[in-house]
Amino acid sequence: MTVIVDLKARRFSADDAVWRLFPGSNYRHYNAMKNNGVVFLDLPRLPPPGSAGYIKDEATAENLARSLDLSQFSLRKDEAALEKFSEIISNNYQGARWSQRRSLALGWINGLYSEAKVGDVIVVPAPAFVRDPDGNTQTADTLIGEISGGPERWIEGAPEEYRNARYLVRRVKWFESVSENDLSFRSTLSLRTQNALVRLRAEHLDQVLGAAYKNVMLDDEFLARFLTRNADFRSFEAYHFLGFVMGCTAAYRAFESKETLEGTSLYEIAARLPRDLQFVAEQDASIHSPGYSTLKATRLTPFVTMCLFSIAVSGDAQPFDEDGRADVQVINSESLALDPCAPDIGVDEAVRETLNIIGYDRWQRFCEAALHAHEHEGFEPQSEVVHGTTQ
Repeated sequence: MTVIVDLKARRFSADDAVWRLFPGSNYRHYNAMKNNGVVFLDLPRLPPPGSAGYIKDEATAENLARSLDLSQFSLRKDEAALEKFSEIISNNYQGARWSQRRSLALGWINGLYSEAKVGDVIVVPAPAFVRDPDGNTQTADTLIGEISGGPERWIEGAPEEYRNARYLVRRVKWFESVSENDLSFRSTLSLRTQNALVRLRAEHLDQVLGAAYKNVMLDDEFLARFLTRNADFRSFEAYHFLGFVMGCTAAYRAFESKETLEGTSLYEIAARLPRDLQFVAEQDASIHSPGYSTLKATRLTPFVTMCLFSIAVSGDAQPFDEDGRADVQVINSESLALDPCAPDIGVDEAVRETLNIIGYDRWQRFCEAALHAHEHEGFEPQSEVVHGTTQ
């Protein structure tokens, strides 16, 4: 029975947009965004965009002037603030000028409410600490998600203190949050700009995309992230996992280079692997528990390793047919833009032929190492065997 592996990978080009939205002055809307699955600009009662977005005209200048003034009182509940909020709503803003601040805001509202598409990635940086419902402080992580809906008025379902503001929001499906300790300085700097909304190139936030999607093709680079559930995880001690990675790398390199794979022991094979920067993946690891280990390369090494690890730890998947040939198919449910069988990707063929290079007997040793890495070191693959086991 053919073993089918779901790669679960997303494809991005270097020019694809990742939106970074700042959650209001002093991060005051961070909890509301996180807990309610929404993002918005701090512009109360802003009208929705027209079919062509927001136009730089008198009406838009008036609306922005009113919303910017309302934002100073939107969450306050004292009587004076409520009176001021009502007064601003009824004020006449006719003749409002296009100040520098309003011109900046025009770009922000067009970005979030008109240009950003459903499915776009959005990132919300976190304050150093937030307070839980009991008033205790706790660390906060950067939020990563996908925009899942168009602009809508946030009244129903909004927390009580937000209902009067009637913010225009976009619904978001949040993925796992990520600690800024696990991001590069470049990524952190990109998130910390004080503009309310910034459109960034995907290549500047490869670590963020890796945290959100686990398996990512970014232009001509491949990233595969293995999560670790072992509370005692230390990346430098994960020799079973590293041996499996190096063994898969050697076999995949032999396939691509049309060479034979020397050695019978997995660790002998790994030790013979040349330092070939095209094939040997960089490894980016977190020492925090639960942590992760990300493989990154310009060749298919990370994706091939991820698929083979999934097969090895599935327990009873039999990837070889009765003639000893690999009987495996790779699919991808996460993104139609990444077809494992497409000639420009080739993951399906690479996984199958790498297994043929390894062969049935040596594959048993690979499985032993993968199971040790899975059971004792806590490594979890993010791809999945979806068919072909004996269960």
